[in-house]
Amino acid sequence: MSARILTAITMILFSGSLIAAEGERPCDSGLSSSIASEQINGARCAAEKGANDYSAELLNLVSSENPDDVKLEAAYALATIDDSDKKEAVISALVEVAGSSSESPVIRYASALTLHALVEKGDDRGQEVTDLLTELSEERDDLLQDLSAKLAEARSK
Repeated sequence: MSARILTAITMILFSGSLIAAEGERPCDSGLSSSIASEQINGARCAAEKGANDYSAELLNLVSSENPDDVKLEAAYALATIDDSDKKEAVISALVEVAGSSSESPVIRYASALTLHALVEKGDDRGQEVTDLLTELSEERDDLLQDLSAKLAEARSK
């Protein structure tokens, strides 16, 4: 009788740990951390594991008051999203970040580059991205101006 009880307890514990393991998302701790290096690792993890599952967290990293290197990794991870519903929200947020003069030129360019990778010329929002790149190519910052002009030219071909 005690062997049955021990077996039942073992089975319950084992199945409970399996259920918990299925619900875990391996990149959550890094993405929700307040430490920049952990956020960067979380963004890299999300890009590797599938950014679709982490789009909200990555958008938060890009649009919050984080260091540029954190925002860059999050923007690059967002470029791997392929879920059309989530992609639309990502595109809207990145258009806002890229167009914001309060963001650093590096982040604005990273957002524009991610948009270039996410949105095909013929997509519904393709012209919006092309127009944004053209606007960015007229910015005062030389690097942002140069790189955006090159992206705009690449889109026009």
